[in-house]
Amino acid sequence: MTDDEEEQAASLRAFVVSSDGIIAKTALQYVDFVRCHRRVVDARKWFKLKSERGIDLYTERIELREAPCNMRRSLPDDCSSSGSFGVLRTTMVSAFGGGTLTGTLDEVMDGLYSDTTEQMQLSAPIQYGSILDCGVVRTFRTRSDAKPHEFFGVKFVEKCSHVPGTIDELCWVERMDTMVTAGRRFGFQLMKSVETEDRMSDQSVHRVNMSVCYLYYQAAPDKVDVFIRGIVELPGSNKRQRRQETINAAGDYILATIRGRECRRMKTIATLIEKSKTERENLNACHCSKFVRGLDKVEMCSGCQESMRRPKLIALSDVDSRKGGSNVPSESLRGTKLMSRYGSTRDDGDLPDTVTSYCESKSFRMMLPIRDPRPSSNYRTKRRNRENILTTMLRKHEQERERERRSSATTTTSSV
Repeated sequence: MTDDEEEQAASLRAFVVSSDGIIAKTALQYVDFVRCHRRVVDARKWFKLKSERGIDLYTERIELREAPCNMRRSLPDDCSSSGSFGVLRTTMVSAFGGGTLTGTLDEVMDGLYSDTTEQMQLSAPIQYGSILDCGVVRTFRTRSDAKPHEFFGVKFVEKCSHVPGTIDELCWVERMDTMVTAGRRFGFQLMKSVETEDRMSDQSVHRVNMSVCYLYYQAAPDKVDVFIRGIVELPGSNKRQRRQETINAAGDYILATIRGRECRRMKTIATLIEKSKTERENLNACHCSKFVRGLDKVEMCSGCQESMRRPKLIALSDVDSRKGGSNVPSESLRGTKLMSRYGSTRDDGDLPDTVTSYCESKSFRMMLPIRDPRPSSNYRTKRRNRENILTTMLRKHEQERERERRSSATTTTSSV
């Protein structure tokens, strides 16, 4: 191991040790807030910044002060070795928040987890809104079978600012996992912003510096308590508007994690869509409509032609014979005219011999009787009010998982 690798390993170990202490302290503060303060916030000390989806965020009421570099350390390695950062005039403001989310602890942690740029790109728009770029810069630890929610690495996000023409940027070291304390299972997420070399190079970019620790606890079967403690670094500018812009940007980043369950749902939907595409392709026995090197195939296969020549309408009196395998068209429906969405008409069960290409056959693929098959129905109204197809896919998937879980639990109980 080289000297640089040894130095990096030592820094990572120091960060883990220090962050363990911060997480333990946050857990004690959560217990104190629930048991001693009865979840009541002291309005004389804390100013409510914003509230979203049941989570309230507060900032400490504190006067502007000048803090040297060694006084700004809320987490390890807060300062760069460069001496120029030590003279920055800043204000460190404490942030505090809490509330309740709907769902389970595993759902929230699964939604927040991302160890690749591709995974982060799925969840970042839901968490941070109008993002410009995001990614996982480096990973030190990722999840395993023993620790399905463990992550330790560096991430970044660039998003549109509240101020037109500017960009809010956040680059941070993140550590997340679950732990058991006093017989209770908690989830934690630690975010510590890191300095970049071009900190003062671009005036159109507002870099947010903060250190935040999140604690998640399953308070009820479908309720997760969220407890937030952290510090936000405000710029040393005397302009009150500039400081408020930084606070607003930090508030957006801090509350972004409350959408963990939504991120998990979006990841599940993306997986189901990809699975559905694969299943449809496997079920497709006709390849005449496939693209070959970007070009449409010209000839329509015999299978499609045969399928299109089959009668589409059947009389109720012939239903039983059709179930028995008969393909004889209904006498009462012979000569019925069908119309496509393009306006083409043809007799049921009849396909012109001239229709051989895929492009020509488009007009004959979707045929309906010319007469209205639903003259007195509210079909279109029901269709508009129907559940979104993606929501339906997700609901069925969750129901299937719940049945599997109950079946597994029943099997385990019976074996015991």
